[in-house]
Amino acid sequence: MRLWLLLFLAGLPAAAQAQDRRPAVSGDRPVAASGFQVSVFARGVGSIEAMAVHRPSGDVLALDRARGRVLRLRDRNKDGISEIKSTWLSGFDRPSGIAVGDDRIFIADARGVWHAPSGGGLTARAPAVLLADMTKVKTAPMPRPLALLDDGKTLLVGLSALSARDEEPAPAASVIAVDTHTGRASVYASGLRSVTALSVSKDGKVAALVDESPPAADYVALIEKGGFYGWPYAYGSQTPVAGLARRDPYKVATMRAPLFTLNDKNAGTALLMPWSSAGGGPGAGDITLIAGERSLNILLYNPATAMLGEEEASPDEMLSGFGSSRGAIWGEPSALVYDGFGGLLVGDRFAQTVWRVSGYTPKIAPLPPVEAEPDLTPDVLKDPTPDVKKPLKFRSQTGGARPVGEDR
Repeated sequence: MRLWLLLFLAGLPAAAQAQDRRPAVSGDRPVAASGFQVSVFARGVGSIEAMAVHRPSGDVLALDRARGRVLRLRDRNKDGISEIKSTWLSGFDRPSGIAVGDDRIFIADARGVWHAPSGGGLTARAPAVLLADMTKVKTAPMPRPLALLDDGKTLLVGLSALSARDEEPAPAASVIAVDTHTGRASVYASGLRSVTALSVSKDGKVAALVDESPPAADYVALIEKGGFYGWPYAYGSQTPVAGLARRDPYKVATMRAPLFTLNDKNAGTALLMPWSSAGGGPGAGDITLIAGERSLNILLYNPATAMLGEEEASPDEMLSGFGSSRGAIWGEPSALVYDGFGGLLVGDRFAQTVWRVSGYTPKIAPLPPVEAEPDLTPDVLKDPTPDVKKPLKFRSQTGGARPVGEDR
C-alpha cells in the first residue's frame, strides 16, 4: 500500500509576500480538491500555532500563540462542529508545541517546556509546571515542536538556530531529549536548522520536517539518535556550503540525507504523516506526523514516488484558496491534526479559524529503512566532533509565575 504524507504549508512563499492582506469575512472558505469537503469546525480561536487531540475525551487542544493560551474545543455530538470553546490554560509566552501523554500534557513556549495533568476530562484547575527551563539556552524561542518517545518517558523537543547559516553550539539546530520526570536533557540529533514538526511511530521511529536556509530546500527526514543532518556545513546529499564545509569534514562525511526534499515555493510550517500504528488518524492503526511548511495550501506527498536527496518531490493539491496572485490573502493555515472521527482539522492563524476537511483516509505502508552509516576515509575520521554526546544543563523548575487553568 502507498504511504501518503500530508504536508500543510503555512507560511508565505516569495510570490505571496507582496500580496495585500485583509481580514477574513464570513463568506471566505478555502477550496478543497475533488473528493474532499471543507467546513468550519471553530471560529474565533486566535493565532493557532499547533493542535493536538486529548484521548479519550476527543477534545481538541489548540495553542493560541498571540494570547499565550491553550484552547479546548469540544464537539459533543461528533457532527464536525465545535459547540464548546474555552481556555484550558493561559499565561504562556508564545506557545508553539504540544504533546499529549497518558497522564500529562506537555506545552513548549519561549520559556521552556511545561506539563499539566490531563486526567479528569481536562477539568483540573492545577497550573502547569515548568519541566525544562530554557530561558538561558541560546536558541530561537520558536518553533519548538514536541513528540513523546519511550512510552512517554522521553520528550523530544525541536530547537532552532538563531542565524540563517552560521556555526552555533548545541543545543541550537537540534532535537533534544528531555526526561519527562527529571527535566534533564541531552542532544538527540543535530545539524537541523529549524525543526518545525516531530512525530514518533509506535515502534520508535522519529521523523521531522526541517526548515532549511537558502539555497537548500526544506525536507522531511527520519531522525536517528546521534545523527547529524548537515547544518550549517552542508545540505541534501552532502552538498557543501562554501566557506563552512571545510571546517568540519567529518560532519559532512557522516551527515544523514533527507527522506525527500520539498519544492522551495512550498516551503514552510506543518505536516501530517500516517505511517504506523496507534492513535491519531481516522482509520484504525494510524499515527500522524506533524511537521512544518510555508505556503497557502495543503499538499499531498507520496514518498513512494518522491525523489530522495536533493531532488524535489511533486505533490498533489488538497486544499487551496487562502490567497492567490490575483487577490488579497485572508487566511494562513498553520497547524494540522486528525479529530479521530474521520476529519482533518486545519488551524488558520490569520482567519482565526479551524477548518475541517473530510474525505481523506490515509493509507499505511512500512517506512523505508534508516540510512546506513556512510563509509569514511581515514583522513575524515581524524577529527570527530562529540557535541551530540554532551549533556545539557536543563533542570526541573517549579517556582515562579506559572500558566494557570481557566477552564469553566
